Amino acid sequence: MAAHPDERTPVDVVSEPVAAAPRWRRALGRLHVGAETTATGRADERHRRIATATVAGIGSRVLTAITLLVALPMAARHLNAEELGVWTLLVTAVALLGFADLGLGNGMLNVLTRAIGHDDTVTARRAVTGAVAGMTGIAVVGALVTAVLVPIVPWDQLLQVSEAEVPGLTAAIAVFAATVLIAIPSGVGQRIHLAYQQGWAASMTTAIGSALALAATAVAAVADASLPWFVGAMLVGPVLAYLGETTWVFVRSHPDLRPERASLHAATVRRILSAGGQFFALALAGAVAYQSDSLVIAHYLGAAEVTRYAVCLRLFTLVQTALAALLLPLWPAYGEAIASRDHDWVKDTLRRSLVASFALSVLSSLVLIVAARWLLSVWTPELAVPSTSLLLALACWAVVSSVSMAVAMFLNGANIIRLQVIAASVMAVANLGLSITLVTRIGIAGPVWASVVTQTLIVLVPVSIWILPSAVARGHVGTAAPATP
Repeated sequence: MAAHPDERTPVDVVSEPVAAAPRWRRALGRLHVGAETTATGRADERHRRIATATVAGIGSRVLTAITLLVALPMAARHLNAEELGVWTLLVTAVALLGFADLGLGNGMLNVLTRAIGHDDTVTARRAVTGAVAGMTGIAVVGALVTAVLVPIVPWDQLLQVSEAEVPGLTAAIAVFAATVLIAIPSGVGQRIHLAYQQGWAASMTTAIGSALALAATAVAAVADASLPWFVGAMLVGPVLAYLGETTWVFVRSHPDLRPERASLHAATVRRILSAGGQFFALALAGAVAYQSDSLVIAHYLGAAEVTRYAVCLRLFTLVQTALAALLLPLWPAYGEAIASRDHDWVKDTLRRSLVASFALSVLSSLVLIVAARWLLSVWTPELAVPSTSLLLALACWAVVSSVSMAVAMFLNGANIIRLQVIAASVMAVANLGLSITLVTRIGIAGPVWASVVTQTLIVLVPVSIWILPSAVARGHVGTAAPATP
């Protein structure tokens, strides 16, 4: 997708050519606009950044995935079963960040990667400025709405808990809402790092946030704190890490992208809103389909069951988490490669990512099926032994989710969002209905099996059969073409 005619600008002069820098600085440094002008040079640069981001991302994402497993025993010693269920529900609901910014973060990411591919520094600056302004406005409006709604919603009835057993419920909800709202504009720095294929920096921020969360939870445990403090301990750490990363981006690593009033540009803002609106719809459908599982379990089986579900889910999420370290950097790489017309690289990378995702997720899931009961008995002996149906469902979910992620990274990079939204919306409605039906019949494994069935039949199979071949036919992927200088 070419840049808007009035948004193109001559390439800025790079003070030090990337080719002249030491290898380690080339791997960790910024993908400078205009630094590589050949298809081979850009491909090598992508591979270096993907490799670096993968190495950094594996450790970071594994740390994030096990944070809940480490923090859970600490919280369990100071919270009763009802409070622990609510705590688990809230700290695992941070996936709401995926659509709390109304998709502006991902919309900016797509516009920014294409600006990089077109060597368009003016559009890059305008995209960041527009996104920051929009995210800040969303956070302010969200704060006003939260102040009105949180005190009047009957949270105890919604979560099926006793007010006497969870006295700090409303305060815990308020803490959760506040951290989500603050994180909306704070996370723009991470999107910028991803757009410039600096996944190592984004992974470092995530790791620091997880470490801060564990440290704060340990402090809350030592102080024998109440539920709201335990919720804040787990959620404030990542927000502080996001704030630090965004400050670093605008002060040191990318000061040329610092938001300024003069860079507010109506056409660029419309592009971000257009792309962001589709990402918002996609994230909302995903939240309804997947994040609603905890609510369904809490409503029909009780909040205490959410803890067992969340711990088992987090164990199998390790499979997806490790793969995400490899797959997430492909999103901006696809976008930049498509803008640079490096189609063969896109085609080969897509094929390899699908094969790797399927093979690694199957092998890892088989290992976890065998080892899960022993691992959970050692780590969380206070929880009931998970059923075979739950373990099998989570293993299938891990495979389906991993392959779907590989497909989604290409579709996101190619800006094929609308068809994803349609498929995901249908799947979300079907998933929610099937989850409610199955949880009342087969128990805690019901929502997981609902996710596996609906994701496979409504999203993964149709996308693989029709959307991907259509993308090839339209020229998103195909014959090699030289990168534009």
